[in-house]
Amino acid sequence: MSRQFVDMQRSRIESLLSAFPKLMGSNGTGVESKKASRQHTFIETEAVRYLFQPLEGVYLVIITNKASNIVEDLETLRLLAKIVPEYCGGIVTEDQVLENVFELIFAFDEVISLGYRESISLQQVRINLEMDSHEEKLHDMIQKSKEEEAKRESKKKAKQMQADRRERAKQGISNMPSTSSDSYQGFGSNSGGGGGGGGGNNNNNSNNNNNNDDDRNSSSSSSSSSSSSSSNISKSTKPKTGGMMIGAKKNKKKSKFLSGMSTSGGTSSSAAAAVVEDDTPAAPLSSAHVQVHEDMTVVMKQDMSVENMVVKGYLAITCREEDKRIIDIQCTPDSIANGNSNDFAYKCNPKMDGNTFKKNGLLCLKNKTRPYPINKAVKILQWRMSTTDETKVPLTFNCWPESQGDGTTQVTIEYTLENTDLTLYDVTVRIPLGDSSDAPDIQNIQEGSFRHNSRMGFLEWSIPSINEDNQTGTLEFAMNGDEEEIFFPVEINFTAETLLGGPQIESVVDGTNEEPTTFSNDCSLSVNSYTIKFE
Repeated sequence: MSRQFVDMQRSRIESLLSAFPKLMGSNGTGVESKKASRQHTFIETEAVRYLFQPLEGVYLVIITNKASNIVEDLETLRLLAKIVPEYCGGIVTEDQVLENVFELIFAFDEVISLGYRESISLQQVRINLEMDSHEEKLHDMIQKSKEEEAKRESKKKAKQMQADRRERAKQGISNMPSTSSDSYQGFGSNSGGGGGGGGGNNNNNSNNNNNNDDDRNSSSSSSSSSSSSSSNISKSTKPKTGGMMIGAKKNKKKSKFLSGMSTSGGTSSSAAAAVVEDDTPAAPLSSAHVQVHEDMTVVMKQDMSVENMVVKGYLAITCREEDKRIIDIQCTPDSIANGNSNDFAYKCNPKMDGNTFKKNGLLCLKNKTRPYPINKAVKILQWRMSTTDETKVPLTFNCWPESQGDGTTQVTIEYTLENTDLTLYDVTVRIPLGDSSDAPDIQNIQEGSFRHNSRMGFLEWSIPSINEDNQTGTLEFAMNGDEEEIFFPVEINFTAETLLGGPQIESVVDGTNEEPTTFSNDCSLSVNSYTIKFE
């Protein structure tokens, strides 16, 4: 965490901060010299001066120009060294600093204003940061009053609904929902179904039953506001397009596959396939959205041999318009052929025409009288690949710890992007450091940045993106000890927008008139697990 009081570019700040660990060991080489240099309180370079003080697991550093008054800067450093434990609960660790980062920034702003120190004490900093805000208190009071009013209204509404149910029971009106097939047909149905009068009676009965069902739901939830309770009652008096009743608990027992088979038409025969899990990202507002996703699991050994690599993927379709729920998806033949050549096995949803997909890569429904559900992501194609061939791993790592014979271990980690067609994003490499809480001595880093988590005992190497421009990169560091196995297992994570075996979408057409349909496409690759084990 850093705070700047002068106008500086981010690259300049990062270069100054990254140079500090190296300057800490500038009087010698290795980990022992780094520890010895901690006795000094400042370091000067040609342009700037570093004033620092160790605080348990972190360093407090002030960077100034060489013309700054070093005596005043040391007083500022001592005051800040008292403030940090004050707002970190007495224990200064990386996690505590990050948890209280905003309090620390506000406290620093009390001490330093526009780059100059204020004449202030620790007690005055406490008082300034604890000053009450009249507007905040008034807002909290109003918010609390609204919540209490909503609770009172909801309890009042629940009592009123209970009284209404008792009154209907006295008049002989049943509170139980009808389970006859005629009631389901009349509810939400636009057709007469055997006479206008009969259909109207069924609708009325269903509406009454729904009102009763809503009464039970609203009564059991006393924390809901009065406005939401009234909205539920008014909505339940209108016929729904679906054949299911609000609040019916038996609907919850259905599997996700069966829930994906239901549509707004109210008939169970208008579905195509299983619904994708609830954590699927919402599709953009287009008539059809195609989501293609892959998950990769890799287990490698230190010698770069692959113990197992598994890639699983799926293609899901979301239809967002009622009259465009019968669509065909044309996949490019080259992408399917490329997947087959790389040992990917494809499997269509049973509702899809598998033979047509094998012949020309077209995904279409077998029975077009049973369209896709609306606003539901439906998996229609899946694929899988499992291999031990290291040449098929898109990103490989050479992890090489080596004991130096002087009580320290030199660790070198080099990555190589094997598949240059990919661009990997948010690449993180987490290296365990054993039981030691000492910070590693970073000696070389070619790409990205590093972060030492002393509490959890690992070093994290972060690279924003990897492509053919930075196809390889190296991180080198030294640690006390001579046990090589403590640096394993190494864990890797990244994402990509290019797939390994998933098909590319060429076009989406209306299955009824063969006209092109507007669609959006979302492709993503993520790592489920990628570990490198010690031999």
